[in-house]
Amino acid sequence: MIYSRSLTIFLVSCGLPFLTCAQSTVELQYDAKGRLIEVGKGALFIEYSYDSGGNRKAVGNERLAEGSPLLITEFNVPNIAYDYGTNATGNWASTGANYCEITFENQVNSYENLPTSGSKPIEVYASGAVFLTCFNGSETVQESDYIRHEAGDVIMPF
Repeated sequence: MIYSRSLTIFLVSCGLPFLTCAQSTVELQYDAKGRLIEVGKGALFIEYSYDSGGNRKAVGNERLAEGSPLLITEFNVPNIAYDYGTNATGNWASTGANYCEITFENQVNSYENLPTSGSKPIEVYASGAVFLTCFNGSETVQESDYIRHEAGDVIMPF
């Protein structure tokens, strides 16, 4: 059984003409023997483990990524685009990103500084891969889809 306890710590700093107060919550977890096994504060935590004699044998300290992990949860474009110009729409959704961009394998045009989720009319001039890249600081994640381009009038069979 694990027991949890929360503490609220008030930090006060003087030295400026005004007083600054900040509030922070620290989570403490104990095992069934009452030994401290984890101290957590937001995305920062410290883990403690013990040997069979009850002596602390390891301390783990890891900073977790704040917020959601950087993932593309959806990206799709139609299988085929007809004619030239704005002839297709890309749809995407991501988590943990600051912005995204759409680029093409066989084209020079691109769409930069896109929102992290959305829909965008795109101009397809050649068949090839379409890439969605999402960014968060120095981290990037990329997905691709393929679109075929058919120029001119297309007669659909009945």
